[in-house]
Amino acid sequence: MDDKFNFVNVRVKEKWKVATLVLGQEVLRSVPLLFVTMLRVKHVEQCLHTTTFSRVHFGPDVDVARQMKKR
Repeated sequence: MDDKFNFVNVRVKEKWKVATLVLGQEVLRSVPLLFVTMLRVKHVEQCLHTTTFSRVHFGPDVDVARQMKKR
């Protein structure tokens, strides 16, 4: 949803099914790395911008995730 409360549809074409972008154990089991960000539509510039809200979720099998948890 943009800043004017209009819905923005982003189509994700991947081998794994994406019915909704929900952060759950099922998604994290199917992909080792999941990056979620909020997008803002700039109608004047006809483009998307990221907002300040972003999350990166690592599945349990990613070595980088284990290293980051140690820090």
